[in-house]
Amino acid sequence: MRRLHRSKAAAGESLRVVAACWRAIGVDLEPAAAEALPRILHWSDAGAASWYDVAVAIGEGAVAADLLERPAPVLPITTADYPTPAQRPSYSLLECSTSRRALGLEAVHWRTALSQVLAQKSGSVRPC
Repeated sequence: MRRLHRSKAAAGESLRVVAACWRAIGVDLEPAAAEALPRILHWSDAGAASWYDVAVAIGEGAVAADLLERPAPVLPITTADYPTPAQRPSYSLLECSTSRRALGLEAVHWRTALSQVLAQKSGSVRPC
């Protein structure tokens, strides 16, 4: 997303965007507890955001962290304006309470987590 902001801003273009799990990897569970985990765990940080919200926040945060000179304008679009082969619900969120309980983790707000990633500037943190 940061690369998109950079390239679109340099070209004078706008982004069109439909309006971490790293802590889970480091959880040290006893073997029996690990075996008892559900096969699929859902995770998202606290709060709700559309891809539009995330794109705007990344642009703002990257500028604040001196990773971008300026963000590209981000234009909210509908899912009809961004067709994909898969049908998408108009509003959906992951329900993560089972994962949080099983891993003993509390979610931080997604904007806080994004700020932490952008502040690292090293590029060593990969999105999950």
